[in-house]
Order: sequence, then C-alpha cells, then structure tokens
Amino acid sequence: MDIKNAQEVAFNQLDGKKIMRDIFENESEKERASKIADQLKGMTIREAQELLSKISEALVNSITF
Repeated sequence: MDIKNAQEVAFNQLDGKKIMRDIFENESEKERASKIADQLKGMTIREAQELLSKISEALVNSITF
C-alpha cells in the first residue's frame, strides 16, 4: 500500500457520491507517513501498537496553541 496517496471521505453529496480529499497536505507529511509505514512492516501487532502509541503521544505533545 502506498500511504502517500491515502484519501478520506470529505463529505457525501445528496446523490450518494463521495467527495474525497488527500489525508496528507504536503510532501513532508507524506514522507513521514511512509517512514512510519515502513517501520511497521514485519512488526507484531503489539509492537505496532506500542510504536503508534508513542508516535501519537509525540504528536499531541508537539502541538502548540
């Protein structure tokens, strides 16, 4: 899976069509996501959960208001 091209549903139109948008907004975000995806390959579920938990915590702590 190429995570760099990941998309999500932005909203559903009345006719049932979905409008998609890119999850990552710039090349820097795409590169970081790819590095994380590469690290997850070959990990056990528990190892992946621990890594993603650490990444999530670091992201939350890096947000400044």
